[in-house]
Amino acid sequence: MSHYMHSTTIHTPVSPPSPAELPGEEIDYLRLLSMVGGDLPCLSEIVDCYLEDLGPRIIELAAAITGRQRELTGRIAHLLRGSTSNFSVGATFAACTALESAAQTATWEEIASTQEHLMRTLRGLLTSLTAVRRKCALGIAGDCVAAPRF
Repeated sequence: MSHYMHSTTIHTPVSPPSPAELPGEEIDYLRLLSMVGGDLPCLSEIVDCYLEDLGPRIIELAAAITGRQRELTGRIAHLLRGSTSNFSVGATFAACTALESAAQTATWEEIASTQEHLMRTLRGLLTSLTAVRRKCALGIAGDCVAAPRF
């Protein structure tokens, strides 16, 4: 997955931040478990589906920005925002929102800068989702209250 995230801008690639700079995005693990009724395999599968979809979306986003396709850039940012909202409404969600908005009227340099910021926040989200997958694999259910599936 990380190979998708190093060369996706129209400028020079962004070097990965150190762990001190980007510790990971806060994810409410118990809320996620509640959304799937405490079903750890289901939660793990949802995370896996997000991660599988993320690589191609990042490539499509880079191509849309390189091709200076505003509508497509905005649409991909919107899709990323929606799928990201399943896990967090923090920095990554905000970066997706900013890119979706920038795609409408910003300069291409501003759009590229916003994309670089999104890539940094996605790295943090990936760190957190890796921890979620680890908890699922270890069978850590916490004090989850079962709730109906959505």
